[in-house]
Amino acid sequence: MPEEHSPADGSTDIALDVPLTLSVTVTDPDGNSMDVSFFNASDDSPIGTDDNVASGGTAQISWEGLSSHTDYTWYAKADDGIVVTQSPTWTFRTLNNAPEKPVQKSPCGEDVQFSDEQRMVDLEVEVTDPDGDAMDVSFYDALDDSLIGTVPGVASGQTALMTWDLYDSTDMPVFSWYVKVTV
Repeated sequence: MPEEHSPADGSTDIALDVPLTLSVTVTDPDGNSMDVSFFNASDDSPIGTDDNVASGGTAQISWEGLSSHTDYTWYAKADDGIVVTQSPTWTFRTLNNAPEKPVQKSPCGEDVQFSDEQRMVDLEVEVTDPDGDAMDVSFYDALDDSLIGTVPGVASGQTALMTWDLYDSTDMPVFSWYVKVTV
């Protein structure tokens, strides 16, 4: 009967930087070795089989091709050649990878000239998410950490543009800003 298993039922934030290994400990009342098959519970498709696992041993299989930030369900069947027993169905959720560091597009190492009447500057960054998620990009004044504004739902690989009105907030010729990107 398949018993102890990994990942633990209900696990979240399972990393996918290496192929995920499913494992179960199996025992047979007669001490027979078993072929242990693993299945994707969403459609009962086979993931793979670990053959000739000794009673009390652990069967393992790699599950490749998984997507991030996704719920998965799976189960195992142990077959000693006479009786086949099935485990309960277990679940886990894969990790949602963090967005990559934004790339500053504008202004970029250039002096920004203001007139007495107009003190506006366009802030622009390119954002990328390894999972392809849309992101919210929030722009902040680095002087006091106040929010300048947020551009919601920016697609991965696209730019976010925010116009910053510095007329009332800056009496000095230098300003600094930063962004936070969330999915």
